[in-house]
Amino acid sequence: MNLSTQMCRSAWAGLALLLSACGGSGEQNITIDLNLSRDARWAADIEYMTGRMTTVHPNLYHSFSATEFNAAKKALLEDIPRLDDHGLFARLLQLFALPGQERDLHMAVSYFDGTDNLINPLKFYRFEGGVFLIQSLDEHQDFIGGELLAIDGLPLSEANAILDSIIPRDNQQSLEVFRNFAYINPAVLYGLGIGNSPTATTYSLRLENNEVVEMPVTAISPINFPLDPSHNLPKDNTVGYLNKRGDLWLEHFEENATVYIKLNRMVESSGGVSLNDLAQQTLAIVQQAPGTKVVLDLRQNNGGNNELVGDIIDFLRHPEINRPDRLLVFTDRQVLSAAGNLVAELDYRTQATFIGVPPGGSGSQYGDAKEYRLPYSGITIYLPTRFWQFGDPDHQPLSQTMDVWMEPGILDYLTKRDPLFERFVLARTGQ
Repeated sequence: MNLSTQMCRSAWAGLALLLSACGGSGEQNITIDLNLSRDARWAADIEYMTGRMTTVHPNLYHSFSATEFNAAKKALLEDIPRLDDHGLFARLLQLFALPGQERDLHMAVSYFDGTDNLINPLKFYRFEGGVFLIQSLDEHQDFIGGELLAIDGLPLSEANAILDSIIPRDNQQSLEVFRNFAYINPAVLYGLGIGNSPTATTYSLRLENNEVVEMPVTAISPINFPLDPSHNLPKDNTVGYLNKRGDLWLEHFEENATVYIKLNRMVESSGGVSLNDLAQQTLAIVQQAPGTKVVLDLRQNNGGNNELVGDIIDFLRHPEINRPDRLLVFTDRQVLSAAGNLVAELDYRTQATFIGVPPGGSGSQYGDAKEYRLPYSGITIYLPTRFWQFGDPDHQPLSQTMDVWMEPGILDYLTKRDPLFERFVLARTGQ
């Protein structure tokens, strides 16, 4: 890692963050002293970062004590001379993440902006039973669908225990979402002592036939990354909930007495369709055909405008919809930020039945993040500026309780099946 490198990598600048939930850039007026030594520059960046953390975050010590945080900061400053830049970056990530153990997924440090980190051209995703490879360049296509067992010889469970120290999150589900980014950054793996090189990694995978293989991967520049750079599953028009058709849409399955509403983003309108349009269409159907189920599919919804939560709740509370056997909500780990807020309100104010995997976003969380750039390295950090509370004010769980836990497996994904849709949308009412 070159401390003086400052590269604009817009596709990856907020790699571990939901950039759409950010509130923009923060104020920054600081004098740069070009005569500072390497160690002094790192110290200045650490002081700048911790200063912003303590002044910007509305409640930095909500889950971690100031005494422990200051002790960790002091230890890092003292260790600067004996650590190389990769080790220092890893320790900086750990210091930043210390207070962010819950309700803080909007805190993040970019793995790339301000560094010369490379990226392994892969994409991993958590399905039922494990973490699996779902995208790669042509040379590794034969390994698609393989279960990740180890990174540079270190068992995945041990690697995860180390990686968890650098990942701010709302809950266990968002932790599992954002591990996927760390798996493919060799410089971060190397700085944490997981990987053997800052430019290459060997992954141990178990293939469908139970054969265990070693997959060596050479990292590439994150600029113009050739694979899907998000933490979501890639779009796929042959799978309903991954369809590219827009941020919100509706289908009426008349034979199955079901209205299916897909909400991919918390937006007021998309592609000429508005939330009000969906509400009016849904109400017209359920009033014409009493007993019709309404399925709200929030899977892969990373958030957006949480001021829309009330409008969505108001229409779903209609007496023809708001019944436990008629209002079903699908969620997964990628339901984050404002979408997590919506889930909490649905749980509190409706009789919805929740199906799938708990959201990665807690109902109440710190959000409206602003961006700050460390003055010497150019490393980008994001800090929340306010607390949002949704759901039952007297009961604020980190994770939503599911009525039916149903997590697709890797074979479902590879064969383009959606078990939730098949069971709860296409099945006739009462089945």
